[in-house]
Amino acid sequence: MQAKIGCLLDNNPHIKLTSLLLRKYYLYLNSLNGSTDNSYIFVDAVDLWKHVSPPEVKLVGGKYKCIANWETAKAKLKSAHRFFHELKSSGGLN
Repeated sequence: MQAKIGCLLDNNPHIKLTSLLLRKYYLYLNSLNGSTDNSYIFVDAVDLWKHVSPPEVKLVGGKYKCIANWETAKAKLKSAHRFFHELKSSGGLN
């Protein structure tokens, strides 16, 4: 998977995500999806971001509460989704 992510990133310099963030995103979503019958997954945004990029989640009273900059986080997640959609379209996720 790392080689596929790295290759697509190398060939698309406009993508401003790191391979580490993309791997964490992919692994987290795959850990939730145990079924091939569904075309969707319900995800808690703070939990997702806690696993993908913990420094960007604010702690309040010792518990994860909110995403520090939700607009930036949302843009990164949309970009990661497009990245894996492109990887799947190119045959990299078969």
